[in-house]
Amino acid sequence: VESPAVVIEPLESLAPHEALLTDFYGLVEIWVDEAWLAVSNDTILTVNSHLRTASFSNASLIFKDGSLAQIGPNSEVLIETLVADPATNIREIALMQWSGESNHSVVPLETSAASYQVNTPSAEGRVKGTQFHMRVAPEQTTWYVDSGAVEVSGQETAVQVGAGEMTNVVMDDEPTDPVYFIAGQGEVVFIGESWVIGDQTYQTHAHTIIIGNPQVGDLVFFEGHLLEDESRVADLIVLVRRNPANTFTLTGEVQAMDDTIWTVYGQTVAVTDLSDVENGIVIGDLVRIKGIILGDGTLQAEEVRRISDENLTPFEF
Repeated sequence: VESPAVVIEPLESLAPHEALLTDFYGLVEIWVDEAWLAVSNDTILTVNSHLRTASFSNASLIFKDGSLAQIGPNSEVLIETLVADPATNIREIALMQWSGESNHSVVPLETSAASYQVNTPSAEGRVKGTQFHMRVAPEQTTWYVDSGAVEVSGQETAVQVGAGEMTNVVMDDEPTDPVYFIAGQGEVVFIGESWVIGDQTYQTHAHTIIIGNPQVGDLVFFEGHLLEDESRVADLIVLVRRNPANTFTLTGEVQAMDDTIWTVYGQTVAVTDLSDVENGIVIGDLVRIKGIILGDGTLQAEEVRRISDENLTPFEF
């Protein structure tokens, strides 16, 4: 169901208590009359507007003073406070972000009446004129400051995070001391408690987020930080592209199934919680499995789909 079309208005015609939701990609929804409605047109939002994005989806919130919040995939945000009036140098914007990623570009206003705040389940951040991005995971929030500064507070403790720095806030804990952050991409050379990506070693920790189940040889994007001894720590590792040598496609009859191992065309395949399996598949069905080859040679399914009888090569690397 789509929300009713809204006439697109120029930014200068926005009222101080309004925000423009625009630049959609994928599925973006707002909460209206006790239901989520998909948005496809530029839409005016106000206080208590609640929005969310699906996987591979994003949208932008533009405020009257020109400040911008770009909402990334798998994110959920509520506008808690909204007054942005450049004519009077007054800005009071507060967002609640429960999950996902966001990028913020906040227009500087040289007045004590200017505030821009993003709250999360584990912390809150206050800024005036700043560019920053953040990621809200179930157990922690990570703040990265590109320019300016953000005051991040939690558990009655506040830290000032400057340009090029980041802080982590684990649920029910204080913000960590700010450290310099790093980001980039490269080929995975080694996986363990520490990862080798490109020609650099990155330590991992209990809250490192790994997305896409990358394997040795795959291309990944990473974000992390530097310790005082200049060693590198990975906070986020995301699969960008599979190494073709790590992948397989298998087509054949399902001969056996249990919770974690299937036998298809005589091959054993690991099927895990990460596998996208079509519902209703039973022994005797013809399926196509796409997956990855782990370092020990195990075939791990990423996608399993039922198909009709086709003249296909049963096993393809």
